[in-house]
Amino acid sequence: MIFLRSCQFWQSDLGLRILPSIVMIIAIISISYYGGFLFLFLSVILSCFLFYEWTMIVKQEEFDKNFFFSLSVFIIAMMLILLRFNDIAFLLLIFSVLFTIFINSSYERIRAIWLVGGAVYSSIPALTFCLIRGEMTRFEGGSFALLMFIYFSVWATDIFAYLSGRFFCGPKLLPILSPQKTWSGAIGGLWGALFVGFIFFIKIDGFHLRSIILFSAFLSVICQIGDLFVSWVKRCFSVKDSSHLIPGHGGVLDRADSLVAAVIPVAIFLVLNSP
Repeated sequence: MIFLRSCQFWQSDLGLRILPSIVMIIAIISISYYGGFLFLFLSVILSCFLFYEWTMIVKQEEFDKNFFFSLSVFIIAMMLILLRFNDIAFLLLIFSVLFTIFINSSYERIRAIWLVGGAVYSSIPALTFCLIRGEMTRFEGGSFALLMFIYFSVWATDIFAYLSGRFFCGPKLLPILSPQKTWSGAIGGLWGALFVGFIFFIKIDGFHLRSIILFSAFLSVICQIGDLFVSWVKRCFSVKDSSHLIPGHGGVLDRADSLVAAVIPVAIFLVLNSP
């Protein structure tokens, strides 16, 4: 009887979400701890998955010139990142956006901007993860602890938002962007991030309680904005999930949207505050 109930649980919606999450969390933390080229490779692979799913969302089924251009730029940028030329890769992506705006007609420009914009968005993990991990020596402040804090803040926001949203329900947050997001879920996600901040304050020296609480709240808000942004993109193209790669979760983009948003302000802060 217990075995049957266990099987039924892992086949349920919640069970299908928990098991892949555990596997992904263990793999991500292990590779992040190891660091080095393996961690950089993980970042680049994540960016590649994000770009693939983005192109599937915007329904670029034809191998047209805009798709060829954005794909070429993205591949070159990822190769430059693997070779540790992050600055050149970043400038290449920015140039591709400006070039797209001025070179295409109005209709083609819209199609191309969606693709090149997706390339820029998808490149964020490859451009920022090593910086935050502390593996780019010219930028100070990055560390494994900071990366773990971001990870757990993002995961806690997602988990608490999901559970509180399902339990309390209530009014919708922004139904025009995401019909399933609720205010109770948003507040629950915020409390989840605050809980992570408090745990890090207790366990790790050097954190000030007020600063880490404010930082946790800020990250939680940014995570949820990132989630809403991807929901808006999918809604624009009438897509529910970015893919079906991860059982119970959808695609990589569905799981990484909050993390991609969270690392942006942290990376900008590290760059601006480095000597």
